[in-house]
Amino acid sequence: MQEDASEGGYTRKQILREEIEAPFRKVRLFLVPASFASAALAAFISATRLVATMSGVKGYDFNDTANNLGLDIVAMIGLGLIWKRDIDGRNRDLERIARSGRLADLQVTGGAELASPARACPRAHRAARAPHAPHVP
Repeated sequence: MQEDASEGGYTRKQILREEIEAPFRKVRLFLVPASFASAALAAFISATRLVATMSGVKGYDFNDTANNLGLDIVAMIGLGLIWKRDIDGRNRDLERIARSGRLADLQVTGGAELASPARACPRAHRAARAPHAPHVP
């Protein structure tokens, strides 16, 4: 039974299998960009306060505001790297799952028997021989 490819060329079954293998990845893929947006907003506010302090407005400490801006920028960089690592991991896992699905769809022939998919053979009955390897009785 061939499933139609959906998101990014992967079947729904492959996407669900990836979610089962890494159950908290979807949560991180939601929370990390939300935290990134929060850090970006805080950096914007810190930058405007820093500009206001440099133009002579009283009420904000220059050193504290500069430290806050630096911390917000470092947080944005760190969160961006975490998000990229999760996206790369998801793509790597999906490709591995798709590759194993393509391997399972390979046909196995057994002489006069009809060809059948590799997944139809139990693992205990699969015989693997290297090409040009001597046959060991």
